[in-house]
Amino acid sequence: MAGFIAFNQKYCALLEDWDMIVDDCNPLARTNVAPVDEAPEETLVHAFSYSEPSEAERPTFVVAGAGELLEGTLVEDGIVRSGETGQDALVEKARYVVEVMQGRMTGIGASPEFLTTLDVYTAHPLQRILANVITPGLPPAARLGVHWFHSRPPVADIEFEMDMRGVQRELVVDL
Repeated sequence: MAGFIAFNQKYCALLEDWDMIVDDCNPLARTNVAPVDEAPEETLVHAFSYSEPSEAERPTFVVAGAGELLEGTLVEDGIVRSGETGQDALVEKARYVVEVMQGRMTGIGASPEFLTTLDVYTAHPLQRILANVITPGLPPAARLGVHWFHSRPPVADIEFEMDMRGVQRELVVDL
């Protein structure tokens, strides 16, 4: 937790230096994870999203990543079922994260019907979580599928993270 807090403080200071804070809020969506296998030696950017003016009739959005850390807390006691990785604990962790994702979409005026991509980051099996949490909570997942990244959030005992987006166009560039 201490390492993530230190990383986050540097990140927030950089955003302030770049004058990117809007009304005391960070308007940027990000997901912090590391692959389970072949993890990089240093922090790097794997992907990014941006917006541009559009005449689209439907909302487009990117919802920042969230793990099972109670909103507004950066303490180990704020982790849902901290230290537990059994199937029941993972389902509860995922249920909390899906609720956060639903709330974030509502907060920006979006809804699940506009989703185009759902990303899940965990080192654990997904079958039960997909069937019992993700698909019932975000029904478009049944149609879209879920991108699973065999990875870990950067804080010990956070086992499940998710982000999602609803976009008009997605461009993948191989650098």
